[in-house]
Amino acid sequence: MKRTFPGFLVIGMIAAVGCAPKSEIGAAPPTSNTPAGTAPMAAGATGDKGEAGTTPSAPSAGSTSTGQPTANPGTPGTSSGEAVPLRFAFDKGSEYKFEQTLETSQEMTAGGKAGGPPPMSVTSVITVKALDTGTIEYKVSGVKISGPTQLAQQAKALEGLTLTAQVDASGNTSNVKYSKGTRDQAVMLGIDTNDGFFGVKYPSNAVKVGNSWSHTFDFKDVVPMPQMPGSTWKDATVASQFALKSVDAAVGTALVDMKVDATPSLKFKVPEAPSGKTGSPMAGKEVTLNFTIKTSGTMTVELKNGIPKTMEYSQQVDSKDSLSGNSGKQTAKVTVRRL
Repeated sequence: MKRTFPGFLVIGMIAAVGCAPKSEIGAAPPTSNTPAGTAPMAAGATGDKGEAGTTPSAPSAGSTSTGQPTANPGTPGTSSGEAVPLRFAFDKGSEYKFEQTLETSQEMTAGGKAGGPPPMSVTSVITVKALDTGTIEYKVSGVKISGPTQLAQQAKALEGLTLTAQVDASGNTSNVKYSKGTRDQAVMLGIDTNDGFFGVKYPSNAVKVGNSWSHTFDFKDVVPMPQMPGSTWKDATVASQFALKSVDAAVGTALVDMKVDATPSLKFKVPEAPSGKTGSPMAGKEVTLNFTIKTSGTMTVELKNGIPKTMEYSQQVDSKDSLSGNSGKQTAKVTVRRL
């Protein structure tokens, strides 16, 4: 989903397990907290799978293969067993408001000491307006962050975030322009604008109940990792999986299951200390950070335009380093509802 859906909430994880370049391995867990958005469930798509048993479509990155911006096509047929075309359709002048709530918690163990920052939550209203067919504007308002008092300033900085983007019928996004704010802030609020509409992308083929599709995202792209020369990733291409669970023809909605299950890892050497500084006793040694990502949830979308009415999902990211055994667990619950 946003992004995720489609790496999720790992800001501070590296330091927490004692593997940040400027941290000593075995240091106590940090006490600060930083708001982080959801990692897209569907970031950087490289292809999709439509109806079960069909051949996957060609890569869809860059909005080149799975659909063009379209006007509202009306509600497709939804009789029992009939394939449903899930497509985005933004009619010029249409406007949608979404309230999003993100609740997070962290548990970290470093140097034999357990701890972590207090739980926090972020609530915001995201207004989406179709400036033209396929061209939409996102604007953020009403940002509220509960948790450590130092987060109030960050909430103020996120207020008014505004951007425009081209979104085609499959959700491929291009030509993103920020009039206020940055992509990092958009990711923080769960609007990973390079990765579909609210992190959602649809298959090029119509799907029946029970059919599934998937696309991939690059874990490196959604994890705020420090730059570490010589670092290498393994299994960083992560698949977001979707399945059509049910169709309510009377209401004109579809229920879609969402899931991510991945184990990326990062290998790097602990940096040497700057000249004249005392460095970590682990400096120069090789470390592997192993992540385990599990995401599950559902979304209800309108059949006539593909736009979500509700999205609810939870995610857990576990991390452990191979050198010290330090570990961390971050959990989050995300709720999005159309107002």
